[in-house]
Amino acid sequence: MEGNPQWGPVLKVPVQISEGDDIVLDLLSLCTHVIRNHFSILLLSALPTLPPGVLKRKYAKPRLYREQLRMNVMATKNPILKYRSFSYIATQQPPLQTSASLSVLGYKVQPGIFAVTRTWHSLMQRMRKSFVPSILQPDFTWPRPMPPRILQTTPPVPHAPGKTVRIIWGVVHKSLYYFSQWYCSWFGIHFDAKVVQLPFGLVMKWTDRTSVEEAISMQMARAAGIPVPKVLGCGEHPNDPFNRTFSILMTRLPGITLENSNDELEPDAEEPWLEELKICVQSMRLWRPPSQEVVCSPLGTKLRSSRVPGHVMGPFADQKDFHSYLLSPASKHGFKSDAEYEEALSRAKKLQQRRFQIVFTHGDFKAHNILVDDNGHLSGFLDWESAGWYPEYWEFTTAMRFGRDSWWFQVASWIGGNQYLDELDSDIALNQLTVDSYIAF
Repeated sequence: MEGNPQWGPVLKVPVQISEGDDIVLDLLSLCTHVIRNHFSILLLSALPTLPPGVLKRKYAKPRLYREQLRMNVMATKNPILKYRSFSYIATQQPPLQTSASLSVLGYKVQPGIFAVTRTWHSLMQRMRKSFVPSILQPDFTWPRPMPPRILQTTPPVPHAPGKTVRIIWGVVHKSLYYFSQWYCSWFGIHFDAKVVQLPFGLVMKWTDRTSVEEAISMQMARAAGIPVPKVLGCGEHPNDPFNRTFSILMTRLPGITLENSNDELEPDAEEPWLEELKICVQSMRLWRPPSQEVVCSPLGTKLRSSRVPGHVMGPFADQKDFHSYLLSPASKHGFKSDAEYEEALSRAKKLQQRRFQIVFTHGDFKAHNILVDDNGHLSGFLDWESAGWYPEYWEFTTAMRFGRDSWWFQVASWIGGNQYLDELDSDIALNQLTVDSYIAF
């Protein structure tokens, strides 16, 4: 390895690459075995080993399954850096054909060299990680908890920890919060105050919407076999100045989150995660509620939803109370005429004219809450803060209200949302009538 005042440390590689040429490159062949061991974090950590041919499928959502990847890296003043879109480079044979000015993980490939364009301090951070046991690293994950069969019978409601226990856990969680700031700095990763990164494959969720109801919902879903993080502890913070009164310590699951797009859904190309997700959703909709009328959390308490003022509602004794509450903040604001307002109100009130089954619902059924692993399997179902017992249409209409032509609309429709298109029309009207009441929160 040599130094260069302009580029910083430079690693010699046994290849000649002309900028702008078509490049067929296997990163594993760039370095000798010894150098690969010491610099694996620099070269390979962000390039997962994918099964042969997976990049050729028309996976629409996972970033790593697209044939074109966009690596977003922070620009510096170094003139050698040219951050742009580039084609994914395979780490197995046969490599994919790529055509771009090559920039990988913030490094620029020039003829005959692999130029490290970071500062020496950043380089040392990356090298430091390569010597740390994998279980202590921030990308360590526990295996996906996906049994061969998801329970279709209602799992028992776990016992909620007492207030004293939660406050004790809260003290522990606050210490972990401060530890994570040092931990993230040491590894050179971004510190997220809401999803706190920790060693041993752990994360801690601490937001103003986190609640004991979310922890209970996660435990129920995991007991049924749905791939949900394991809850290890619930902390209470009664005097938090930012109203973050609850935190959950949980395991980290493998995979990458899905992304919505305007692509066409191809169910055959999306297997097996799509079918696995459908089984999870359909199975928990078969769970028997404590009552065929009550709309509430698994504990029989309040529900959290971004669709209502204050983001908290209920519990409701029956569906009539639930729908009346949803309509209560209806406003003429945003409508061009009284006739347009009355037409929307008439569409929204159709929800009050039917009696629906009460089913267990995730409540935030969006692409960013789904994890898929490198083999295309469902590896995580995240963010259960809005989960509870709702009318049967709620899961799908909440997911399908926006982007009727989007890929996720097609996913939700394929899983079961196509049965609720009339309810979707009413829900869209309801959103038009009430959006002013909660959009500011």
